[in-house]
Amino acid sequence: MRSPQEIFTFVLESLRAQGRRAIDTDGLCRLRGEGGTKCAVGFLIPDSEYSPELDTDDFLGSEKAKNFPEICENRLLMNDLMILHDMDLNWDFSSSEKPNEDNPFSPIGLIAIKNIAKDFGLTTPDWV
Repeated sequence: MRSPQEIFTFVLESLRAQGRRAIDTDGLCRLRGEGGTKCAVGFLIPDSEYSPELDTDDFLGSEKAKNFPEICENRLLMNDLMILHDMDLNWDFSSSEKPNEDNPFSPIGLIAIKNIAKDFGLTTPDWV
């Protein structure tokens, strides 16, 4: 099982590479979204174990989450990473505010990442 630091880094790098939120056709955040996208929590659910029934509004608090020990044992961290993923303002930016071409997070999103790291005693990737 990965450490909180490993999970934090893995999820951030995965979101960065994906470059956008995982949303459904109604614009709602989901574990799996259009085009194969994944949310912060969704990255920790293997494709072989994912089913649309897992996509509930309160996945982290549901009985279904108990099938994923890595998620359950890091529930608070996963909740903060899920909020990072779900909030539009962490992704929305004008081209003049974008920190660099390889970073899809807004300045507010970068602050949120730093705050999560601080709250959990984690280290941010160099690009933050």
